[in-house]
Amino acid sequence: MGNKFAKNEPSRDVEALAQETDLSTAFVTRLSERFDVLDKQKKGYLTKEDLTAIISLGANPMAEKLACTALYPPYDLNPSAERAEYMDLSHFCKLIALFEPNLRKSPHLTRVHRLTFLFRLMKLDDAEMLNTAGLEEILSVALGEVRKGEIRAIAEKAIMEIKEYQGDAIDYDRFIEVCIKLNVDQKLLNVV
Repeated sequence: MGNKFAKNEPSRDVEALAQETDLSTAFVTRLSERFDVLDKQKKGYLTKEDLTAIISLGANPMAEKLACTALYPPYDLNPSAERAEYMDLSHFCKLIALFEPNLRKSPHLTRVHRLTFLFRLMKLDDAEMLNTAGLEEILSVALGEVRKGEIRAIAEKAIMEIKEYQGDAIDYDRFIEVCIKLNVDQKLLNVV
């Protein structure tokens, strides 16, 4: 039958979650253990406040924005998807699976999902479009200490592509198209 998870998720087992996320059962077991450590109050889920506190430990200036973005359904490509109020183990495993393509049986399936995560991270909460004004700054923070010249080049190319198309803002579909063209997804994986 398989290992059971937290009390709040009695119907989940390692094998089912491994199949759902395309990760190995051993890795899902490790993620379950990690989730239990992060869930200090043993609620069976993590809230935005829990996530912000965890991310803030690394003195990340984008902790709150990352926490909010992490609460969107990881496998939902709808740019207007509703953000959840909490993250359960299934959500946690799906999110981790997006950024661990080498551990998945089908790593190519997550490219657009990672770019969707990036779009959600960059846009304002209720906006349907991404404003180009903060694109370089957010890419710089999101991509960390990758060569600053490379970040600047990516941002400049993206901004040029965006301005050619729509002026000072970009919608989700065009954002995905531009990011694939510029291979932003691969560069993001190199720093995660």
